[in-house]
Amino acid sequence: MIKTKLDPVDLPQILELGRQFHQESHFGDTQYDEVKVRMLLEKSLELPHKLFLAYDDQFQGVTLLQMGTQFFNNDLWAGDQAFYVTPNSRGSGLANELLQAGQTWAKQEGAAEFVIFHNAGINTDTARKYYESKGFSLSGLILRKSLIEG
Repeated sequence: MIKTKLDPVDLPQILELGRQFHQESHFGDTQYDEVKVRMLLEKSLELPHKLFLAYDDQFQGVTLLQMGTQFFNNDLWAGDQAFYVTPNSRGSGLANELLQAGQTWAKQEGAAEFVIFHNAGINTDTARKYYESKGFSLSGLILRKSLIEG
């Protein structure tokens, strides 16, 4: 079952899921800031028109979406802050359920566009094909450069 509102009892498991996401991603060499992640998750309760959280009751997948406006106009768009499914649940349909919950929220909130920023470096070889099969199209690139020396 997909939950679309944070139950505070679930917070420790979602934080652990976030830690797993962090470790598997290319961000894994940076600090995992549990306080910041907790704050974002809790903000989804305070700002339900700006932040959307969805996760499954087995704590195998999570998505956190944000709502914003375009730089050029006031058109709303929704994009992910996090979208993660554990390795043992990939291919189970859980990603589809989380994606659908997010799209439903985005439409209900009046978004003209839904954007996935696949920038964590996980399964980049298969992600494009997956998202294209769900109606997404490639739009630009994400390039990264470390500014920390050493």
